[in-house]
Parts: sequence; C-alpha cells; structure tokens
Amino acid sequence: MWRKLILQCLQEAPGKTLSVRDLIKKVRDAAEKSGIYTLDQERNANLTDYEKLERAALYVMQEFMTPDVLTGLERMGYVQIAPEYMNIRDNAELSGLKGNEIWNLFRFLMDTLRQKGAISYPEGISATDDFFAPRNHKCYFRQAVTNIEHGEYVYGFMPEEGHTNKRYALMLKLLDTEEDEGKKKAQARENLITAYNFLHKLIDKKYII
Repeated sequence: MWRKLILQCLQEAPGKTLSVRDLIKKVRDAAEKSGIYTLDQERNANLTDYEKLERAALYVMQEFMTPDVLTGLERMGYVQIAPEYMNIRDNAELSGLKGNEIWNLFRFLMDTLRQKGAISYPEGISATDDFFAPRNHKCYFRQAVTNIEHGEYVYGFMPEEGHTNKRYALMLKLLDTEEDEGKKKAQARENLITAYNFLHKLIDKKYII
C-alpha cells in the first residue's frame, strides 16, 4: 500500500519529480486521504500529524536507501533516484571524462554511498530504527580502511591494497586498456582520491546533506 502511494505521489507531481522532503509530505497527505492511518485503530487512531509524517518518512526512506534490492521501487524500474543536477565546467576533466560525463560519474559514486546506507535522515527518523532492520545501523565513509566501531559501520571509499570495490573498478575501466597495468592501477587510485576530495567539497558546501 505504501509503495503504491509513493508511486502515486510521484506520478501526480509536476515533471513526476519530487525531493525526498516533499515526497514525504505528499505521501503523508495521501495516506491520510486514503485512510491508512485508521486501518489499525488500536495503534494508529491517535497518531499526531507529526507522527503521521514520521510514519510516511519511514517508508520513503526505506525506498531511498534501497535495502531490498530485488523488490525495491528503484530496482524494479518504477523510480529513479538522483541528486539535483549540478553543472560541471566544460574544461574540467577527470579520468578522461569532461563536463556532464563527470557529473554522471559522481552520480554513480554517490549511489554507491547511498546503497550502503551512508545517508542523512529526516528529523525524527533514525538509522537505528527497528523499521530498517536488519540494516538499522549508522553508516559512514572515510577515505580508506574499513572497520566497525561501536556498532557504527565505517566503510573505506578507497579499497584496501590488493582489493577492489565498485568505485575503484569503474575508475580502472575508464582508463586506457593499453596502459601499463601497474601505472593504470596507480592512476585509478589517484583519480578516485580526487573524486573523494571533490565530494567532500560538495558536502562542505551543503550540496550533499
């Protein structure tokens, strides 16, 4: 039922596009209108408007972080999740990419973070909520080294030496296949560090929240 409401709200929106914040409000209103909040009188009849908003936020965030890769709305092709577009200078270059191609690269990189759960949550919603089980834990990224501290998952943006990840594999793929393998791997790591530093700048400027 909630997935149906999410799709309905997106389909009715101008350009069929909504920010996460606006989608949560629309879903809350649609759920109110459809009577979802009164289906279970014992648990839902006395919900405040704020609690209803939180309930809608849980379902929207569940789809946003794509915990169910097989049946999630994004995986099934019903929705597309993307950051707000940002122009990249035409003369900018990274790993052989220029302009809009660089933006597509960053979209991919940000998706790898989102799909790990390294995201911000709306007010009142916590990553540790049982609703998100079994992935109800806080996730963070740093440049290198993967470990777990105090129940909070800390991932390395860069793979450890001798290992790979989606981000590093893509950087390798973008490089000239005729280049010396050792130099190619070193260049791929350097390019990935450059991308990591750029993403940090976007975070510092509050572009990524």
